[in-house]
Amino acid sequence: MPHDTLHEGFSLGRWLIKQRYRANKTSPSFPAARALTAIDPWWNPPWGTVWQRAYHHARTHPHTPAARRWIQSQRRSWLLLHPDQQQLLTTAGLITA
Repeated sequence: MPHDTLHEGFSLGRWLIKQRYRANKTSPSFPAARALTAIDPWWNPPWGTVWQRAYHHARTHPHTPAARRWIQSQRRSWLLLHPDQQQLLTTAGLITA
């Protein structure tokens, strides 16, 4: 989610960035982190959020040129991906292992 995302006037993107920072600097078990993990286990992935946003775009719009290029890039760099990234790509049907 981009940092400038608003939801009903609330700066949701900035709030989420603060929650990620807090989880990474303190403990991933504080109440907001537990609640966010219940909603989305990948709200604070060990890889960059740029990858996560590209994954969500490819999952929801797999036939766009940008998504196809990104998926090809993931195939080429398969061995460099985190095992959980590989699982997300295969589970979503974007790449067959």
